[in-house]
Amino acid sequence: MLKDNYSTIIFAIFIIFFLLSDYQLYEIIQNESNMNITITVKTVMIDHVNLYIFHPLTVIFVEYTRLLYIFPWITANHVSYMGVVFALIAARLILSDSLAIRRIGVLAFFGRQFMDDLDGYIARCRLGIDAKKQVSVTNSSGYIVDGICDAIGVIIFWYAAFRYAYHRQPIGAKSSNVLHTHTTYTFYDTIMMNNNHHQRFQTIKHYLLLLIQIGLSSLTWNLFLNQYHYTLDPSITDGFNVRTELQEEIFKSSLMYTIAWFWRLLNPHSFTNYLLIAIWLNRTNQWVKQSNKYAFYLIIGLSFLCFIHLKDIKFRLTDHLTLF
Repeated sequence: MLKDNYSTIIFAIFIIFFLLSDYQLYEIIQNESNMNITITVKTVMIDHVNLYIFHPLTVIFVEYTRLLYIFPWITANHVSYMGVVFALIAARLILSDSLAIRRIGVLAFFGRQFMDDLDGYIARCRLGIDAKKQVSVTNSSGYIVDGICDAIGVIIFWYAAFRYAYHRQPIGAKSSNVLHTHTTYTFYDTIMMNNNHHQRFQTIKHYLLLLIQIGLSSLTWNLFLNQYHYTLDPSITDGFNVRTELQEEIFKSSLMYTIAWFWRLLNPHSFTNYLLIAIWLNRTNQWVKQSNKYAFYLIIGLSFLCFIHLKDIKFRLTDHLTLF
């Protein structure tokens, strides 16, 4: 119990740190010069763990190890493949009966998350783009490889979490012992067996809904991320430096930042982080059930708001161009 309290305190500290960093980021956006853009759409829409922890760690790691100079043959795809290896290791560890080993599995999957940030950094370096700027190069083969490796890694880890929950039903073990030690079923045995089947069916349903939820989050987040990127970010080909005055006004608006902030909480990386935290706290089933109650409505509602917002932005930009 004491260790759980320590974990809760640590997570509370991280939440406070993320909120303070969000406020600081908003202030940076408001004061940023349009002639030297460092904050992109992806910066404000990516999850907190990636932006405030893994991205700075990636920059420090690459610069201090001189990774790209010592190993010039390393590509972003190599790092993506390594991320799948980390996911396999993490999945194996979280199948353990020991909570301590499962927590090591959580840390191993965070290693996969770090690899996900590192492959993007290396890809931007290889393409001659400022690697410190958060931007996806969607017209490259590496983008597809990264997406496939991300999907494989998440599915592997999801399956391990599901398998752990499925084979550890609190009623199942007791009813199984009863049914194997008696040759005839009593009325009590039948009730226990039916209850066991119901529990397992509910587990399958909840975890399938979780997988669909992460998939829906991934599709909608990537869709609107690309839409906002092409609408509000300057072109990579012109040095990625200057927005128009109207683009800058929209990007710096409180509405845009609010929408982006909610996507930070509802993007697929965040849902994966929530699952990792639930495993760490040994509350996986409880979190999965609660997430399934609300997440679909939140994702669909936010997507609808983005659709209307983008329509308005495109209308304003088009109307602005016709005046000149």
